[in-house]
Amino acid sequence: NEAQQIQECGKAVRGSSQLQWPARRETKAIVGMMMNEKCAAEMIKAAPTRTPNRVNMRTPFTRIAGTWICQVIEFFLNMLIIICAGVPYSNTGRYRDIANLGGIYYYYYGGAQAFTAQEAAQVQQLDDRFYQLKIPPYIFTMAAGGALMAYALAVLALGVFRVPFRRPPVLLVESVLDGLISLGYVPAVAFYFIKLKEIYNNQICKDREAMYKSKGLQASECTFSGTDVAEGLFGVMGTLVFCLSAVLAVKAFRAVRKMRQPREVDDNF
Repeated sequence: NEAQQIQECGKAVRGSSQLQWPARRETKAIVGMMMNEKCAAEMIKAAPTRTPNRVNMRTPFTRIAGTWICQVIEFFLNMLIIICAGVPYSNTGRYRDIANLGGIYYYYYGGAQAFTAQEAAQVQQLDDRFYQLKIPPYIFTMAAGGALMAYALAVLALGVFRVPFRRPPVLLVESVLDGLISLGYVPAVAFYFIKLKEIYNNQICKDREAMYKSKGLQASECTFSGTDVAEGLFGVMGTLVFCLSAVLAVKAFRAVRKMRQPREVDDNF
């Protein structure tokens, strides 16, 4: 009879799909009050076969993996922003008066449409002044992009070393920072285009454009370039990615905290 009771007790434990098992010592204390020691031992022996912790580990890892993906995207987005800002920054756009060298250069590089010596000097002066006028927004963009790249790498390194699993509040700090950065992208992009608009409306740019157009050259118009538009698009994408990363960081914090609760209860016993 005793052996049959233990066998039936074990079957009841293995067949139950709704019973939530706490820590082993807590289980033994509860079951020991209800049944004999042999049946309690059988139930405790059967309990680990359910392995709830292994199933629960998937949710926090999936959440944190989502933040890792967002951080990789953030890194490459800001790298593209730096590249787009670096192209006009490195290009002085200064006029080179090759046609005035004479001979074949005169006919191949402009001929009668080339600037005279006095006009060439004036154009070069306008080019230098326009370059000094336009570089501040590009310098600011490259500095901000580099700082955000470093931030994305730092947060990604914390995830690789499993710091969020050991210190879940790190995820809350990450969420707050991501949210602030996401909001900061909006005025940054707006300031960038407002500043460029002021530069292109400046009289220096207008005079420079008129000088080039007088010789039939269309490469120096006072309008937004392709790299300027691309930076704006990457900025909008950065706003969305950082916002998504903030949301995923909060969900990851909740999942990690929920996963750690059974372990904390077990340590209390």
